[in-house]
Amino acid sequence: YGLMIVMLLATVSTVHADDPWQPLFPTKDLLNWELKGYKNPPPDQWYFDGDILKSKVGPGWLSSKAEYRNFKLKFEWKVPEGGNSGVFLR
Repeated sequence: YGLMIVMLLATVSTVHADDPWQPLFPTKDLLNWELKGYKNPPPDQWYFDGDILKSKVGPGWLSSKAEYRNFKLKFEWKVPEGGNSGVFLR
């Protein structure tokens, strides 16, 4: 299982925005995200394959540097059989 999680077209909708849908990854990089739960992650632990965000198998996750309030989250994801992954909202 070379793939832990795949996220497609992840977006957030804020109630009062002029454009109701704001992409979480508008530039296809991870500048606004932090790797969590890793001791020494490889630089390509999370990467884009076209429009798809992918991760290599590993114990950690991505955490947004931004805080969001009053939003709707819309995304698609795929985890291999036996995988253990999800979305955390806090």
